[in-house]
Amino acid sequence: MQDLENNKTVKSLRVNNLSKRFGEIPAVANVSFDVEEGSIMALLGPSGCGKTTTLRLIAGFESPEKGNIELNGEVVANSDIFIPPEKRHVGMVFQDYALFPHLSVFDNVAFGLKRNNRKVERNKNLSIKNGTQKALSLVGLSRFHDKMPHELSGGEQQRVALARALAPEPSILLLDEPFSNLDAALRKKLRSDVKLILKQAGCSTVFVTHDQDEAFLLADQIGLMLNGNVVQVGTPLDVYSNPVNLNAAALLGDTNIIEGIAQNGKVETFIGQHLTNSDVNGKVNVLIRPESITIMSSTSGDSNGEIIEKEFYGDHEVIIIQLSSKELLRVPHPPNSKFAVGTNVSVRVTSPLSIFKKK
Repeated sequence: MQDLENNKTVKSLRVNNLSKRFGEIPAVANVSFDVEEGSIMALLGPSGCGKTTTLRLIAGFESPEKGNIELNGEVVANSDIFIPPEKRHVGMVFQDYALFPHLSVFDNVAFGLKRNNRKVERNKNLSIKNGTQKALSLVGLSRFHDKMPHELSGGEQQRVALARALAPEPSILLLDEPFSNLDAALRKKLRSDVKLILKQAGCSTVFVTHDQDEAFLLADQIGLMLNGNVVQVGTPLDVYSNPVNLNAAALLGDTNIIEGIAQNGKVETFIGQHLTNSDVNGKVNVLIRPESITIMSSTSGDSNGEIIEKEFYGDHEVIIIQLSSKELLRVPHPPNSKFAVGTNVSVRVTSPLSIFKKK
């Protein structure tokens, strides 16, 4: 959407300095982020970090104490304005799907259109029918239209909830932990399916999750949340490669932390000197991602670690190495590797590395 007068893109969603307390407990503190039209934004963080409260504030289920929320350039909440949820034209998929057990799949989806039909047409019933059929087709459930919710699998119920939310063509779609009630195998399959559905619908989306794999796969942008704050926003690759601190790094995959001394763009560690992506000098914590580590059989005199444990996970194993400095490294590796527990190895690391000043 273009604002021709100001020649700039209008964001689907703009959240600015949003804050909310429950009693004396700050649930959300000065949260800010934007969502581009048609893009998918993930709020990623541990339980209790404020991500679901942020979603509820956007939907209008909670009112902010400070800050403002804009949908398509219109202020829907600030210190003076509060637009109720039914007038925000926001789609919501709840964690438990919230399907009506006494209504068929068709009627569950049609309910969203009956309550939120913006398009006034001569034949409203025909509009609702067509909109419902379109939404069911989008999620691949056209042939399930006459089934009841209890006759569906968990994944099918989720699709119905998604179709109901998308049917009224909302300004933005909000998803609260959308895969948490599904088993691991189904969760993995549906992630890709849901991303395709959302991109086909062209609907701007915000979803909350504690699962980094979901955030990496689905999101165009990730907002990392800790203790009520959004501490970093960026593409999945950017936040993974350049975390703002160690807590942010820990949200985004396995981390190995060792000590080092940094100076002039390099860091000296027990496993050698490496380039860094920081100008920090002095004592630092060094972040080493598992994929940057190479294990090699040691030759005479070049060993710098010993394998002390191996963890088997089916499609891979994790090799735990104790360096001569007593620091530990966890390294994923294909299963049935030649490296046995008790083996002395040589560890090599690919630069550059992220470093953080020791406190």
